[in-house]
Amino acid sequence: MAHHELIIGDWYFRHSQYPSAIARYRYILNQYPNFQKRDLVIHNLIEAYKKNQQPVLAANLQALHQAEKMAHNP
Repeated sequence: MAHHELIIGDWYFRHSQYPSAIARYRYILNQYPNFQKRDLVIHNLIEAYKKNQQPVLAANLQALHQAEKMAHNP
């Protein structure tokens, strides 16, 4: 199911429908926290925030993701 949501989110992204892409990516992260492509979803969400003129949200998510990765790989 999460993979299907990712496909839809990517379609929205490719068609410059950034708010819809953001909603899909956030849904995946909230509903499927152990999704195997979680890093890709986070990357895509960061890019969608940037394209949607939301640089603060993009920067905050990127910092959080980096801190999370460092915590798991000291």
